[in-house]
This record gives sequence, structure tokens and C-alpha cells, in this order.
Amino acid sequence: MTNLQTVDLAGNILTSLPANLFQNTPYLQSIYLPFNALTHLQMKTAKNTQTIKNLHLHNNYISKIDDGFFTAFRSVIEVDLSANRISELPTNVFMDLIALERITLSGNNLNEIPVQLFTNTPRLINLELDRNKIEVIPDFAFVGVSLIEYLNLSNNNISSIVKNTFAGLSHILAL
Repeated sequence: MTNLQTVDLAGNILTSLPANLFQNTPYLQSIYLPFNALTHLQMKTAKNTQTIKNLHLHNNYISKIDDGFFTAFRSVIEVDLSANRISELPTNVFMDLIALERITLSGNNLNEIPVQLFTNTPRLINLELDRNKIEVIPDFAFVGVSLIEYLNLSNNNISSIVKNTFAGLSHILAL
């Protein structure tokens, strides 16, 4: 499988992924695993994923993501985790994903956005957080992601916005 570029196992009933699944796949760029039954993103699965550019895990049952799971995905540009059961994210889960441009977290159970969640994701331009249960967005939640052009917070439970909620979003085009 050394020339493998795409893994598409969408629409199956996968509940977990084995350790070192992507070993000996130096050219792997895209992983499509939507519409499965995955519940937990574990560090042991993320090994040998530094060439991945697209990671689609939407429409699963994911409720837990190991802290640092995405650190092995150094080249990832797009992550789609929509329509899962994620209620909280480890603060450092997306840290240092310097190529990341798009994160889709729509349709989960998130009730907050931790400050520094997107630390050192300098190329992030599209962030979709719609259809969650977010009530409050803290001051400076988006500091460090000044290139965001599109931020979707629709259909949440936001009851108030504080003065510096959107501080740092100097390139925002649509909110």
C-alpha cells in the first residue's frame, strides 16, 4: 500500500480504527470515514498521518477525541467532524496545525469554545460551529486566527456577546 493516496471507507459500520492503520502509506492524502459508527479518536490511530490533507469523519458517533490526536496530522488542510456527538474539545486539540484552513464542527453538542482552542492555526479561514449548544463565547476566543473569513455560529444557544468576543477577526467577511 505504499502508493495509496486515498482511503474511502464511508458508509460502513466501523466502530474503531486499529493502531498503526496508516503505517507504510507515505503518499496518503485523504481519509474519508463518514457514515460509520466511530466513537473515539485515539492517539494510536493517528500515527504516520503527517501527509494527510483531508480528513472527513462526519456523521459518526464520535464523543471523545484524545488530546493531541491531530498533532500527527501536520499537513491537514480540512477537518470535517460535523454531525457527531462531541460535547467538549481538549484545549490543545487543534494546536500547531499550521496548514489547517477549514474546520467543520457543525451539528455536535458543543456548549463552549475554549479560549486558545485554535492556537497556532494561522491559515484557518473557515470555521463552522453551527447547530451546536454554544451558550457563551469568551473574550478573545478567536485570537490568533485573524485570517478567518467565514465563521458560522448559527443555530446555537448564544444568549449574550461580550465586547471582545470577536477580537482579532480582522479579515472576517461573513459571520
